[in-house]
Amino acid sequence: MQHHLAILLPRYLEMILSGRKRIECRFGRRPVPPHGAVQENDVIWLKQSSGPVYGVAQAGRVRHYDGLDPATLRRLRREHGPAICAEAGFWRSYRDARYATLIWLKDIRSLPPFQIDKTDRRAWVILPGPPVPKPV
Repeated sequence: MQHHLAILLPRYLEMILSGRKRIECRFGRRPVPPHGAVQENDVIWLKQSSGPVYGVAQAGRVRHYDGLDPATLRRLRREHGPAICAEAGFWRSYRDARYATLIWLKDIRSLPPFQIDKTDRRAWVILPGPPVPKPV
């Protein structure tokens, strides 16, 4: 079981913590984490972009897609769009994506917010263990 840090825009973080957004997805032109890195039962720490960690979830079902094409992207949107909770602009912005990772989230828990050391721009980080809260 690995630990992951998912960096999320506030609106998506709120939807996950409220239970409305049940699938976290990542699309890209290159196979960067979480693609090929996250597996079922891994722990995903939920951090707000430029903010603290607000929650934690466990990866349920995980699907990795290589060689994504427009037809597969349309199928993913049709089949999983309501659980992904992304607006039309999101789907348009990834029309050239070749890789995708869909993660069904389970055991989602809100936590008292805590800061961690993270200064790079990566939107997904594989951690060596649970995140260490930054001293105040």
